[in-house]
Amino acid sequence: MGWPPQVGESLPRAVECWHELAKLLGWVLESVGHRSEWERIFRVTVADHELVWAALAEAAIGAEIIEVRDREPNGIACGLEVEITIEGRSAKVTMGWHYADSGAAPRSATAYPRP
Repeated sequence: MGWPPQVGESLPRAVECWHELAKLLGWVLESVGHRSEWERIFRVTVADHELVWAALAEAAIGAEIIEVRDREPNGIACGLEVEITIEGRSAKVTMGWHYADSGAAPRSATAYPRP
């Protein structure tokens, strides 16, 4: 796996993926972001953020990249579509990951489930 990431490859350094709690709480699981999808499909809320993050981080490992966007000079963005399960409920989730540079671990940019 070289640099930059390529469509069809696994997410580089996925085992080191990380997130900003403010982004997870203030966008992914918040009403201005994707709260309605998470509540409807997985029946989770902001209070369940640790369960959500654990499922996202686990699913990122080995997942196939479906989109790569060069955000020069602001790094690379990679898109994934995975299936995750939270407390017995499963659905496809679209995730966006950001690499600041070739030495960076992927940072979660967004995630939202699809029915």
